[in-house]
Parts: sequence; C-alpha cells; structure tokens
Amino acid sequence: MLKGLLAMIAPFFPEMGTTLPIRLFSDGNSFLDWLGAKIIAPLSQRTEPLTLVLDDFHLITNPEVIHGISWLIERLPHRVHLLLASRTRPELPLARLQVRGQVTLLGAEHLRFRPQEARSFYRDTMSVTLADEDVAALEQRTEGWAAALQLFALGIRAGASPADLARSSAALRARMIEQFVTDEVLARQPPDVRRFLLRTSVLSRLTPRSCATVTGAATEVAAQKMLRRLDDENLFVVRLDVQGECWRYHHLFAEVLLTCLERSDEPADELHRLACEWALDEGLAHEAFRHAQGCGDVDLAARVVLTFAKDLIFSGEHLVLDEWFDQIPEAVVATDPRLGVLALWARVLTGKRDQIDRAKQSLEHSMTSSSNISDGERREILANMYAALSHSLHLSAEDHEVWRLANLAEAHIDDPGNPLLVLLFYIKGTVLLARGRLDSALDTITDAAKAAIGVGNRSLEASATAQRVRVLGLMGRFSEADMLAEALLARADTLGYGFAAQQRGWIAICRGEFEQAKSILSDSIQTHHYLYSNDELSNGQAFLSLALEMLGDKEGADIEALRALDSLQGRGPRGGRLITGILAVHRDEPGRVRMVLRGNPLDKCPSIETRFWRAWMSTWLQARHGGLRPALHQAQAQAEAAERDEAIVFAALWRALEASVLRAMGQDAEAARAELRLEGSSIVLARALRAPLRSDRAMLNTPDASRRSPGAPELVGVEPLSERETQVLALMALGMSNRDIASKLFVALPTVKTHVSQILRKLAVKNRTEAVHRARQLGWLAQR
Repeated sequence: MLKGLLAMIAPFFPEMGTTLPIRLFSDGNSFLDWLGAKIIAPLSQRTEPLTLVLDDFHLITNPEVIHGISWLIERLPHRVHLLLASRTRPELPLARLQVRGQVTLLGAEHLRFRPQEARSFYRDTMSVTLADEDVAALEQRTEGWAAALQLFALGIRAGASPADLARSSAALRARMIEQFVTDEVLARQPPDVRRFLLRTSVLSRLTPRSCATVTGAATEVAAQKMLRRLDDENLFVVRLDVQGECWRYHHLFAEVLLTCLERSDEPADELHRLACEWALDEGLAHEAFRHAQGCGDVDLAARVVLTFAKDLIFSGEHLVLDEWFDQIPEAVVATDPRLGVLALWARVLTGKRDQIDRAKQSLEHSMTSSSNISDGERREILANMYAALSHSLHLSAEDHEVWRLANLAEAHIDDPGNPLLVLLFYIKGTVLLARGRLDSALDTITDAAKAAIGVGNRSLEASATAQRVRVLGLMGRFSEADMLAEALLARADTLGYGFAAQQRGWIAICRGEFEQAKSILSDSIQTHHYLYSNDELSNGQAFLSLALEMLGDKEGADIEALRALDSLQGRGPRGGRLITGILAVHRDEPGRVRMVLRGNPLDKCPSIETRFWRAWMSTWLQARHGGLRPALHQAQAQAEAAERDEAIVFAALWRALEASVLRAMGQDAEAARAELRLEGSSIVLARALRAPLRSDRAMLNTPDASRRSPGAPELVGVEPLSERETQVLALMALGMSNRDIASKLFVALPTVKTHVSQILRKLAVKNRTEAVHRARQLGWLAQR
C-alpha cells in the first residue's frame, strides 16, 4: 500500500522517489518520521487541491501501517483530501475526526442506488434500456446494491428477462449473484463466520437470542459479538434498531445463504424447528408459522395456530389466519375441534361464504368424533361456533336467525368475562339497527365499543365505532358523527378506514356539501381499507355517484354507479346496487327505477338504508304512474315512523317526497308549507334530490298505482334488459363509442358489441340512435 501511495504522489514530486527503506517498520518512530519527511512535507508544498485514493483498505492487517495511516490522516495539509474505500470499518479514529468535522462517512445506505440513479446507470453506463416498472422492480429486488444491479444488467444483455431477474428464484438460477457472493464474500470468511452465516440464514431477524438458539452459541453475548462483527465488516447486514440489538440480512444475500445452506451438511429442518421454538417464546406469530412451514411439521404449524389465532383475530389480522389455514391440510384440521372452530372463524371473518359451510361441517364432525376434549372445552367451542355463524349472517336479511344463534352462543358461555360476549353484544346492536331501532342500536353498539377496549379487541372496537358513526349519521347528529369518524381515521392501528371515510362522505352529502363529499369519497376509494369484502367499497362508490349527480356531473355519476355495481360481491343487494334507481328518480326515468326495483326484491335488502331507498323509490314510482293519493299516504306514514325512530335523514327525504306529491296533486298551499319546513332542515340532500313530480291530474283519485299515465308507451312485448345491458344502454345515451364503453366497464370490445346487439334486438330497433330514443319513450332514460 505504501508503494502505491508513493507511486500515486511521485508524478507531482519526482525527486521523492518510490523506494521504501529497508527495515522501515523496525522502529515505530522512524516509520512516522519517514511518513513526515517523504509524504507530509512534499504535500505541504502543494498550492492546488489534491485527492488521494486508497482502495481495498480492508486488506491491510499490519497494525503499524494502520497506525501510520491514522497519524498521516490527522496531519494532512488542508488542501489534500484522502478518499479511503474499505469493505469493513477501518480501525481509525473516525469518531474523533467526526467530532472535529474532518471526516465524512459513507455507509451502505449512502451508496445504495435510488430508482432514478438505477435508471441512469442502466441507460448511460450499461447501455440497457428498460421500462420504468422493470427498473423499479430490480432496484427493489437488489435494495440498490450496485454490484447486483451490474450483474443483472449483464444478465439482461445475455438475454434474460428483467421481470424474471426481479424474481428471487430466477435470479438464483442465473447463478450470477450466488457466484459473486460465494467467491467474493463467503470464501474469504473464516470457518466460524461461515457457519454462523449459514445457520442464521433461516432467520428473518437477527437478535443475540435468535442467533444463539440456531447456532448453539454458548451465550447470547457471544452471538451479539458475532453480529456486531458482521456489522463492522459490512457483511450484508441491515440494522433494524438504533441500539444495535436487531439486524437482518440483505434480501439477496439471505437467498444466497439459504441456497448454500441447502447444499451444506447443516440440518436445515432442525434449524427451522429451533427458530420456531424461539419465535413461539418471543410471541412472534408470523415468524413462528414460517419456520413451522420451513421444517414441514404440520403438528408444529397447528401448535402455532392454536397459540396465536385469538391474538390475530383480536388484532384484526384474520386475513393472516385465513392464509395459514390454506396451508394446513384439511385432514389435520378435521382431527382437532380447537383448530376447526378457528378455521370457521377465519372463513367467516374473511367473508368466504363458499367455505363457511364446509368448515362448519368439518367442525361438527370433529366434535362428534373427538373424545379428548373436556366438557368445558366443548362448551367453549360450541359458543364460538354459534358466534361465528351469527357473525357471518349479521349483515344479511336473516336477522331472526342471527339473533337465535347469538342467544345459543351466550347460552354456552359460562364466564361472564368471556371476550366473546362483547362480540355478541355488537352483533345484537347491528340487528337492532337493521330493525330500525336506532336509539337502542346506538346504546348497544356504544357499549360494545367500550367493552371491546376493555378486552383489547381493537378490530371489534373499530367496527363498533364505525357503526356508531353510521347510526349518528342516520339520526342527523352530524357533528358527533363527523368528529367520531375523524378520530377513527386519525388512528394508526385500526381497520375500517374506508367505512369511516365513506360515512364522512355520506354526512357531507346530507349537509349539501357535495364538493367536500366528492373529495372525501374519492380519497377513500383510492386509499382506504374496507372491513367486509367489496360491499363497503361499493357503497362508497355509490355515495360518490350521488355526490357527482348533485354537482351536475351526470356522466361521472353514471360511471361511478356502474363501478359500484361491479364492486359488489356476495352479500346481495346493498346501496351500491340501488344507486342507479336513486339517480333515475332524480332524472325522472321511471323505466330505470322499475328495473332496479325488479332486480332488488325487498326480502334481499338486509340493511335499514337499502329498505328505505327501495320503499322511497317504490312510492315515487307509484306517484309517477298516477297513484298520487296512496303515495301521499305512504310518504306521510313513513315520515312519521322515521321521526318516531329518530331517523331524521329518512324523515326529511320522506317529507320532501310528500311535498312533491302535494305539488303534483295541486295542493299548492300544503306543498308550500311542507317545502318551508324543508328549508329549515339541515338535511340539504332532501331538497337537492327532490325533482318536480309529473303526473296527470285526471288520475288523482285512481287507487290503482300500476296504471300508466296517458301517452306512456305500451310495455307489452318489450323484453327487459339485463343489468349489464342496462349499463351499456346508459353509456350509449351519453354518446360513448363501443370502445369507450369497453374501457369504462373494463370488458372486452366484442363483449360490448354483443350487448349492443341484444339491446337492439330487445327494443326492436335498427341502430343505437333508435335504441336510445326508444328507451326514452319507455321511460328507461331521461328525456333530453
């Protein structure tokens, strides 16, 4: 190295020579004197800046040379800079130099390539042109490691696919990274370090205890000493804390180590088993299950599930539990009722209705065939089974069955402090809400939210709080609901963000703050999580559609209504499916309202909101077709009932419909008084949604609400359109081409062409223009 240093300086000072004196290191003082005379003195004469570069400093092991370089660094002239590159942290007084501001340290985190740098490196240095998504994938895969990026570039030049290289298995098959790490890193390590690296490669986090467990280190202190050695030597470890107690391996490095482990004599299965025991002791659910899978021990995996399942459910991580049961053979689950009931909960909480019945039957079978469970355990399992089944139905129209199952679950609970009682309390609150008993529902759900905090069930507390927001919104207590929703959204540890956000959007719609609602709901749809499959997402899209309609953006409203329909999965008609009918009422399109009602029968409308909107549309349609007087009585009766139940939003919407019917009947004075009451209401939506109701005065006293208005076209012989054909027709009316419709509906162009052909056939017309005209005649589309 000293020869290299002299050779580097010699061009600037030819007189100094490049010959090292014999026995230079026999006397430390003579060595320092030589450095001062041969290097410091000539450099001090420089008037121009100069940078010296020392590469591979980690190869220097002579302590005298290291001491001399340290002495040299502290005495370099201010115009001279030293750039030192080393794979390990050099034994130099770096801390002292940092305090003086005389050194800049660049570690792995500084040398990592960022996406933009990786893009420039591939394009400008390696002459490889890649799509942005390929560059991002490779940068993420390599964690910005320059050598790996370069090796991947060479692989791409040789014909490898960037997408394949971004996958770990393909990268290892290519052998580029593996060979580099094996030859340049592992081969240079002493046996004890190589053994430590291989045995700890099964760990996703490296702590003194975990490493001592799998390596057999005598003490955790010894393991910690080795970890810090790896850190100091930059052996691809990444710190996970500031205290230096937890690390992980660089992802690619870890994969290479695992590949080397498989080829070694080390017992990989036993290492995973040891790591699983460590994770169980540490309470690390995800790592424990991964290691149980790693050693292929299904009994150990079942033990992990039994240990952590309740915690996962209480913390809202039921998706993880569901994934676990996907990896455990059903035959294993069927032998243990304790596992069976947890599998049932996993399927229920993830909304997998097609698997709930199978899980229930498997559980019932194991209950009858198992003789090694006590009476207490049997009662606990039955309580959970009934509670899970009750929970699976609590958002459906089967409220009596939900109530029966909840009572059965309670009957099997002996401990008054059982956390399951809190869930049953919440379920009964949702049943009360579905039955329209808002005041009782609010009290019950509020108590459930408080009790959930007491038992540590954060997921249930979030659900109950979101339902409180919903009830308060229906009661017109908007300030309370908004504050509660904001508090829920501000938390970083709960589920239900999407539901709470969509309820804030609904409140804004009720207040008439349509632009704010649009902003809230758009953000909610794009960024927030939803509790129950896609039904809640569908409701959010339906609310957005209504906000856009109120803002006059009919095209946007139609598109969001179609998206709401497409988002629905599994739980039957909800707000997302009824939104097209609500828009049709506002646009005076009775034909579309009729189709929506026909496709959404009352017995399949489970929530209080869907039942209200269906009754509201039915009454409007009754009045629209001449049954004004019965429609008036219906609107008044419904308004009074809603007021008794404190459903203020529903009451205001019924009163608005009442005013429209009175106006259509010619009772202008009564209509004016009703409209005046609406002007003072905080439910601005009731006024905004109300449109003039057209009806023939000659039919005022007609009791038959099914009769057509004079001049309405005869519907006999007109085959009804399917739901998707109705969507296509609505977009045709907006002037969209087949290609545009395919893009909006996310379907293939030939599919749209087939739907258009069916529409033309059913309406007995020749082209799209005639189809739209005919649909408007039938009242399926608004007149323009």
